[in-house]
This record gives sequence, C-alpha cells and structure tokens, in this order.
Amino acid sequence: MGLMASGRKKIMMKYCYLAGPISGVSYDEASDWREYVSYHAAPGIVGVSPMRLKNYLEGVKSIDDSYPDDVAATTKAIKSRDHYDCTHCDILFVFLPKYLNDRRPSIGTILEMGWASENNVPIILVTDDERYINHPLISETADYLVEGLDDGIVLLNGILEPYLITMVRVTEQEIEETPANGQDRGSINHSS
Repeated sequence: MGLMASGRKKIMMKYCYLAGPISGVSYDEASDWREYVSYHAAPGIVGVSPMRLKNYLEGVKSIDDSYPDDVAATTKAIKSRDHYDCTHCDILFVFLPKYLNDRRPSIGTILEMGWASENNVPIILVTDDERYINHPLISETADYLVEGLDDGIVLLNGILEPYLITMVRVTEQEIEETPANGQDRGSINHSS
C-alpha cells in the first residue's frame, strides 16, 4: 500500500477472537488470560473478548451461563455476539487449559471453533488437555495446536504481523525522495 498525499500509510487492524471458558469459572480466570494475550499481541492486533460489557461480574467466583436481566448477557445475546465475533474475526485464539476443563468442559468454545472453521477463520488452539489434543474432530479443526499460552501468542503474531500496516508519518520531502519502483529517480532512463 503506497503513501497517501498526506504523508501517511493506512492503518490495517486484525481482529483476534479470544475463545475459552467463561461459565463456571471466576471473573479473573475468564479475563486474565484474555488481557495477557491482548497485551502481548503485536501492535495492530486487537483482542476481541466475549468478556466485554461484563465488568459487573468482577469478583464473581463462578460465572453463570447467562444473566437474563442484562440485555447483553441473555442466552440470545451471548449466542448472537459470539457467533458474529467468530465469523468476522481474522483469527480465533482458543485457550482450553486442563485445569479449567477438569471443572467443566467449555462446550460453547467448541461450538465457536466450529463456527470459525466453517467460515475459514484460522484457529490457534492452546491446550495441555490430552482429551482435546487427541480428539480427532478438535485436533483437525484447529489449524495450529500448542500447549503454552506464550507459544500461542508467538503463532498469533507470526501469522498476522505480515498483514499489519502501521501509521507512519513522513515529510513531503521524503515522499519526493522515495524511489519509483525501488530505483533511484536519478537513474531512471526517461528516453524511449
């Protein structure tokens, strides 16, 4: 993408849906890893969390499946938002650690993987749970399978970074001095 007359490159953002357990885990368990991934994602990669609009759950030790009195947390709202996120993101980052799966399998997360896969959204699965690693449908649905959160972040950044364009300010003089097609302007032969 070339420089615009204003002396800026366009910004291209990439969106990463952060799928993983929510129901049956604490607010901190549902939020902390998502914040960690978002923080360590390369600039321009936006972590999209299903925990958005749920700050009122802070301090909750076991999140319910839904909250019918909250318009953003009814069963219909959760399904609608999560389906949209999984089918419109650039990549799905799934965190299914054994210590949380042992308490309660994250059925919704498996459905989210299916939605993403059906829409050709690449899936990074981070799990140390042999039940998921060895399950043929789950392991084949995941495009990338690693055991550590940091390994998943390295993959995330490596996959999406080439598609990111960051804001760069340049002067008009720098635009004038930019070689055409990689050549120095002085060396271009203008004769036919």
